[in-house]
Amino acid sequence: MSTNKMNSQNSSIIQKLSSQTIKLRVVQPPINIKRLLIGYIDKYKGQAGIICVRSAEEGNALATYLRARHVNVAVSCAPDQMKDQIFITTNLANFRKCPVNVRFMIHISSPKSLGEYLLDIRSVKNDLPCEVILYFKQANTKKQWWTINKRIDIDNEEKIRQYNGLQSVAQYANTSRCLRKEIARYLGGDCHPCHQCSNCLYKGELDDITLESQTLIALVKLTHGQYNKISIAKIVTGSQNQRILENGAKIYE
Repeated sequence: MSTNKMNSQNSSIIQKLSSQTIKLRVVQPPINIKRLLIGYIDKYKGQAGIICVRSAEEGNALATYLRARHVNVAVSCAPDQMKDQIFITTNLANFRKCPVNVRFMIHISSPKSLGEYLLDIRSVKNDLPCEVILYFKQANTKKQWWTINKRIDIDNEEKIRQYNGLQSVAQYANTSRCLRKEIARYLGGDCHPCHQCSNCLYKGELDDITLESQTLIALVKLTHGQYNKISIAKIVTGSQNQRILENGAKIYE
């Protein structure tokens, strides 16, 4: 892709997010995803919404759950079949020609990268206000990381590219900055705070854990990802656990 085309796409994304029709939100456990879905379906009853899933199996299971609750659901239907209902899909490319205004879009499985997430946002029609929600589970990111690490059909350069993609989503999901500003930063630009995303509207107190986070990330890299979270916690706290000592991981006394 040429630099001019990429810059044009980036500008169009920022412009779309600046239109005030898009409201960004990040949600994490312990919020229950099914209750969250039902809440948005009830809020926009009789209007279109999109639920993005990772696999067809996951989509079919969710469709069964919603239909049992009398929700009008379509799974990966063609654009000309779309009406004011709930769509479950693994591929938002189908929605670029969707004639229906989408009122909410929820990713219940983390996208592979923030760039992929932004393409999804660009795909939908939203002349009316639209809420865009990322349901982020750190455990899912760990599974994706593990899957990439075990693949033998890609080289290390491609693995690093995919790792960076996952990291961009995690950084977006865990930032305390305005979500629109975070996206602009990711695209190499800047913008004013939106004053309507979940971070801008957050009223609680925030703790600065930058140093602690950097320490943990560095530790995971130093140990080449060979320890789980329990072992990492033991290393950080200076545990004298025999297995850790035998593997030479006594690096934080």
